[in-house]
Amino acid sequence: MRILLIILMFLISINAVNALEVVYPKKTLVNLDSPSTFFIGNTDPNDFLTINGKKVYVHPSGGFAHFVKLHVGQNNFVIKTEKEEKNFIINSIRKPQITKRVNFIKYEKEKYIITKNNNTPLRSTPVDEGINRLSHFQKGITLIADGEQNGFYRVILNDLNYAFVAKYNVHEVEPIEFATIGEYKKIRDKEFEIFEFEIDKKVPFTIEEGEDLVLKFYNVKNCEDGTFVFSYPMKNNYIGYWGNYEECKFVLKIRKFPKIDKDQPLKNITITIDAGHGGKERGAIGCLGESEKDLNLKIAKYLQNELIVRGANVVMTREEDVDLSLSKRVEISNNAHSMVFLSLHNNALPDTIDPMTRRGSGVYYYYDQSKELADLILWYLNEELGTKNDGIHQQSFAVVRNTASLAVLIEFLYMINPFDDATLINEEFQQQSAKAVADALEDYFCKKRHHH
Repeated sequence: MRILLIILMFLISINAVNALEVVYPKKTLVNLDSPSTFFIGNTDPNDFLTINGKKVYVHPSGGFAHFVKLHVGQNNFVIKTEKEEKNFIINSIRKPQITKRVNFIKYEKEKYIITKNNNTPLRSTPVDEGINRLSHFQKGITLIADGEQNGFYRVILNDLNYAFVAKYNVHEVEPIEFATIGEYKKIRDKEFEIFEFEIDKKVPFTIEEGEDLVLKFYNVKNCEDGTFVFSYPMKNNYIGYWGNYEECKFVLKIRKFPKIDKDQPLKNITITIDAGHGGKERGAIGCLGESEKDLNLKIAKYLQNELIVRGANVVMTREEDVDLSLSKRVEISNNAHSMVFLSLHNNALPDTIDPMTRRGSGVYYYYDQSKELADLILWYLNEELGTKNDGIHQQSFAVVRNTASLAVLIEFLYMINPFDDATLINEEFQQQSAKAVADALEDYFCKKRHHH
């Protein structure tokens, strides 16, 4: 009886593996605002699979991805194998794209406004997205607005420079005088270069990366053009920085580049590993039905082991399947004084792109200080794993907008491409991915050690 039960369970599991499974779209009736979409899923690799009569390639793993164009209205699809059939209705509802041009409205009289939220972005353009953040302000910073556009106040920095702040992040206040800036002092510290600036009001500031790290205060009355400028030379290698107001002073902290052990370059380097998604957030779903959140965590644990063996101090944002906000992930890293923040992910695509046309590894960064590390990680992934090069991208992801450490987001492979997905579920590939990232980190710190 026991043997019969085992055989029965085996046959059921084989049948389940060979059954046609469509993982996207998730429902058989879908409304989409798109001119195209795709079907991804898995079936018996020996099956003859068709969608609306057209043969679909099935990878030896059983995974498939098929791109389809949609006409406006109802689109009917029949997905067939020799064994079964599934029907889908996709309603393509094209919402009219209204690009309303909003003109700048100049005020007759300037308005004084104050930030009412922490982490308020100051932007170079009146758009709530993209690579346009100049600074992040804490609550209580006073700004002068001379007009508005697209739901943003235009803020006067000096005679030549303007910026924008979302109206919902500020409220109007009574006019105030410009700030007065006093002396600044440098504080001795083993880990940081610390500069304290005496300033009697919270005024707008920017910290710019370039040949030097440049801090600027605006609306300062005892400086030319109302702007105070402080430069920190880039030849003094640093690894993360941040600045904020503390009572009647502004504190800029710049982390010094650590002493590197030539035999063990990661020794005592604090690195935060962030396994993307988790809990209710599954992330992308692969052709074979696996969740991105689980794959991210598996690779994160392999990387944790790799880095610990190499002497690093490792901080994990999560070690199990739990919900975790983006801000909490960054907070964990900063509270641990991490020098490097690595967010691990696997990729998907919007409905407008054919998943069969995209493969490979990509790395994302926001601030220039992290680009060199992003380049190295991508090179090692491509070189050691043989993955296709999906490029380095500057992108405004919340977890990489973190100046307190080097911060990058890694997309190892495309889960919705059957070739990449079959590679991704292989544990050896996951281990080798972790090794490649660890090798890149060692190389980065070795190279910097020689320049330091």
